[in-house]
Amino acid sequence: MFERKGESVAKLQPITGTVLRWALEDAGIKPHKVEMQLGFPDGSITAWMTEAEQPNQGQLTLLAKRLGRPSSFFFLAQPPNLAAVPVEFRRFAGTTKKPGQETLDGIRLAGRIQKTTAWVREEAQLGPVKVPHLVKSQPAEEAADTLRKWMRWSTAWQMMSANSDAAVTKAFRAALEDRGIVVMHLSLEEGLTRGFSLASKSAPVIAANTKDPYRARLFSYAHELVHIATGSTSVCDVHESSDGLESFCNRVAAALLMPKKEFRAHVIAKMGSAKLATIDDVSAVRARFKVSLRAAAIRAENLGLGVSGLYDHVNKVAESKGKGGGGGGGRTKDIVRVDEYGSGFIRTVESGVKAGVLRDVQAATLLRLSETEWKKARDLAASRLSA
Repeated sequence: MFERKGESVAKLQPITGTVLRWALEDAGIKPHKVEMQLGFPDGSITAWMTEAEQPNQGQLTLLAKRLGRPSSFFFLAQPPNLAAVPVEFRRFAGTTKKPGQETLDGIRLAGRIQKTTAWVREEAQLGPVKVPHLVKSQPAEEAADTLRKWMRWSTAWQMMSANSDAAVTKAFRAALEDRGIVVMHLSLEEGLTRGFSLASKSAPVIAANTKDPYRARLFSYAHELVHIATGSTSVCDVHESSDGLESFCNRVAAALLMPKKEFRAHVIAKMGSAKLATIDDVSAVRARFKVSLRAAAIRAENLGLGVSGLYDHVNKVAESKGKGGGGGGGRTKDIVRVDEYGSGFIRTVESGVKAGVLRDVQAATLLRLSETEWKKARDLAASRLSA
């Protein structure tokens, strides 16, 4: 019905109708809107979804680009078997506001990246991402040690004075990506959302707010990693939840970044027998570990090195924003995309290209880049120079 004059049947693309339907629903786009935007005949999308008709190569290319997926995606035998994962919000201290539009847009983008990652890993036979499983009844020190060993993270290197906040934060992100976790940088509402996590056995995702300074972002990485490891589905907040999950995530994240022996020795060297009681006290001890005031306050209070209520006291004074990273500054699109999606995701896409699952032109379309920009992004991800 929609075949144009002179167009041979051989040029038609036998896509899977249910996959097309799934992609449209996932993107939240109505078929008639796509038809209008791309100049397709009325009813063509419906015909393709029911497989009464098939698109030609040109139509499929336009459709795939509009939906942000490689053309090969639509030849899957069935829609991705990846259930929607509840989002773990990590809000700024004290806020009760609901996520804004930037956060909602970020969640939708992260969901698409997660589904694409899962699909590529499955098609390229990359296997599952084996994150250690934690339960909130575990001692924080034990859980932190498990994650630290899994990440192969060196706190001795982290504490070296020659390493800047930025260097440590970038290295922590790279360590997570090396273990298969997608770590995204998104612009979220300032003063509202710190980040979120999407749990998955095949494509776990962590997203951090680029408006955060490096120290706060480092703690967000660790906090969301604990959520990934627990497979939790509750809403994240810096205050304790009714089931103690947030408290557990905070304790483990703090223990991961500030090992008990080293942290205790450092506090005693700075304070003697006195407990941390003020923000100035906390500020004096946190620098060595490159962590935020809140993270250091959590650790000090949990170890009995701070006065009762120290964390709540620190929470009342917002930490002034330092230099973060991942900002604009006239950066080229390839640099922006690697920072936004993460080197790990770019390398996964490249694995798909090498495995024949994707072509370079499809990878470029997926990342909203030209082929030249895609090759630059691929090389940049390989060198891990993202912010």
